[in-house]
Amino acid sequence: MKVPKITLFLIIIFISAFAFSILGFEFYVNGDQIAYSNFYSSLHNSTFFEAYKNQAIYVSAIEPIAAFIFWIGAILDIEKNIYISIWNAILILLIVKFLKKNRVNVIQQILICFGYYILVLFFAAERLKFAIIFLLIALLYTQKKKNLWHFCFFMPFFCYCVYGFISIGLSE
Repeated sequence: MKVPKITLFLIIIFISAFAFSILGFEFYVNGDQIAYSNFYSSLHNSTFFEAYKNQAIYVSAIEPIAAFIFWIGAILDIEKNIYISIWNAILILLIVKFLKKNRVNVIQQILICFGYYILVLFFAAERLKFAIIFLLIALLYTQKKKNLWHFCFFMPFFCYCVYGFISIGLSE
């Protein structure tokens, strides 16, 4: 069975981004990573409502989707740097797919993927990374642009509904 070149290329991109991320986390241990590591450590035996509350305590944020993503990794007992490195590899994979879909040449793809802001998304802007991942998924897999606008319109409403339910759960 022959593997298509594009599939092999994407597998190599994924593994390379994962390895780069793992190595980067060895050096980036201060700043935001202290708060995120403490937050992630607090989630191992918690409920989702506790995770949401801990997110506000440790990282001064109340974002239900990011809290849910971190909570899933913690309850699956995946080490934080490995879990976030998987998400970093997914981010790069989606960026490359998006750039290829829009016929960006290889040199520009390399410059984008190794740019400063990608490093920020890899190591410092954990919650923003998830937002960009979901945006790229919407841009890549939405056939009709009308559906994309519906997604963009209803996503904040969905987050406010989740926030409301979480607030009710926390008050009990």
